[in-house]
Amino acid sequence: MPNDQHPPEVLDGPYLVIPYRFDDDGSRPLSIPGVVYYQCPSILINQQPYDPSSPLNPDDAADISVMVKNRGALSCLVTARFYCTSPATAWLPRPFGSSTFYLRAGTDPAVESPPVRNFVPSAYFAQLGLPTPEHYCFFVEVTTPLDRASGTHNAATDRRCSQQNVQSQKVAPGQRLTIPFEVSDRGHQRYAVSVSPARHLEGTLSFPEEALRIVDLAQGEEAVTALQVTLQAAEIRSFQAVVDVPDTASSGDVAHLVIEQTALGPEEGVPVGAIGVTVVVNS
Repeated sequence: MPNDQHPPEVLDGPYLVIPYRFDDDGSRPLSIPGVVYYQCPSILINQQPYDPSSPLNPDDAADISVMVKNRGALSCLVTARFYCTSPATAWLPRPFGSSTFYLRAGTDPAVESPPVRNFVPSAYFAQLGLPTPEHYCFFVEVTTPLDRASGTHNAATDRRCSQQNVQSQKVAPGQRLTIPFEVSDRGHQRYAVSVSPARHLEGTLSFPEEALRIVDLAQGEEAVTALQVTLQAAEIRSFQAVVDVPDTASSGDVAHLVIEQTALGPEEGVPVGAIGVTVVVNS
C-alpha cells in the first residue's frame, strides 16, 4: 500500500485522493495553510463547493457529488459513498447513496463523480426517526480494489475520505451558543474532547478561554476548552459545546471554531473526528 504520510512520485496501482486544494497530493494529516479536514471544497452541492454565507436549506433537494483524483499508474473503477450525519466527532456511518464511475490513471485535475440526485437532508433524518439538527455534515469516501478506504471514516488521516460542514451559526453579541454533539469510541478508549479556535483559519472575533467550554452530559462534568473522557467499546455519549459570544462583538464579526475528538495514550493527539463551526455575529 502507498504511504499516506509521504506518497511517492510514481505509484504502481490506483491511488485515490479527494483533494482539499488543487495541489493536494494525498499527504495526511493535512498540512496546507488555511485548509482543514472538515471543510472540503471537493464535496459539491449542486455542482458547487459549499458556500457558508448561503447555508443549505435542509428541506430543499440537492444533488451531491465529489471531485476525485487518481494519482496512480492504473485506471480503475471507483465507488463513491455519500453520508450525512448529525453533529458528531466520531459517528456511525449511514450512507444515503453511492455512485460508481471509471477513473483513468494520472487524473489531474480531479474528476467529478456522478451525483446522488435530489437528496433532502430533513427527509433523511426523518427516516432515521431524528429531528433535523441545526448543524450537520456531509462525508464522502471513495474506494477501489487495491486502494481501499481504511474503514475508519476519518477525513483527518485518510486521503480517500472528506468532510464538509454545511451550516453557519448566526449569533448576537452577548449570546450563549449551545452546540449539542455526540462522540463514540473508535478503538482508543481514552480521548480529549475540546472546543477551540480553528488553526489556520483567520477570523475577526476572538474568545477568552473561559468563553469556550465542553460539557459531558452523561457524566455531568464541565471544563474550559477540553475534557478527558474514557469510553467503553462502541459507546456513544452526548456532549455540548458552550460558547459565550463577547458583548463587544460587532455585526459581521466571524470566528472559526473546531470541536474535536483526539486520542489519548500511545496515540495521543491523533484526531478521530471534528465539527467545524463558523460563528457569524448578526446584530
